[in-house]
Amino acid sequence: SLIQTTSGSLISKQSVLNPDFAAMITEMLIELDIDSEDTVSVAYTGSYPGANLAVLSALETLDVSAVIISSCGSSEYGATHPDFTWIDMEKHLSLDRVFSNTSTLASIGGGFDLGTQLGTLGKKVCESSIYNHKIELLNIENSHENIQKRMNHYVDGRDVISLFINVRGGVYSSGDSLQRS
Repeated sequence: SLIQTTSGSLISKQSVLNPDFAAMITEMLIELDIDSEDTVSVAYTGSYPGANLAVLSALETLDVSAVIISSCGSSEYGATHPDFTWIDMEKHLSLDRVFSNTSTLASIGGGFDLGTQLGTLGKKVCESSIYNHKIELLNIENSHENIQKRMNHYVDGRDVISLFINVRGGVYSSGDSLQRS
């Protein structure tokens, strides 16, 4: 696929499709006393559409507001269809009022969240998907500036972010492979 960033694990992608996964996330949020008074921040990617749906379902069930930053690109077995990216899926579900939370900032994804593994056409597909849905594109090469933009976006005008939910392996959410423990 034009927007496939890396190889992926079929077992990992399939495991989050179990409806019990969304129930588990809901239970975790309840245990953390997250409710409709809270705002959470979310980072997710096209690599795990099933996990993204589980998070959105849990948030919807508990009427929790979220500030979401997503990435368009996807590893293998994720949302790799160039005509129906994760950004497209999420927006469709929002317009159909399935979910009230939707991304407000998005990146291409992949290497350094800039699509370094993608060709020019793959990057353009992701940029078009982001722009077509009127989401702000996050495309900053400098790692410190990229992280600062994310932090500012999460806290912009909010008193408190109660929880950060990370459904991705992106370098700006979990560090690079040399720094992860």
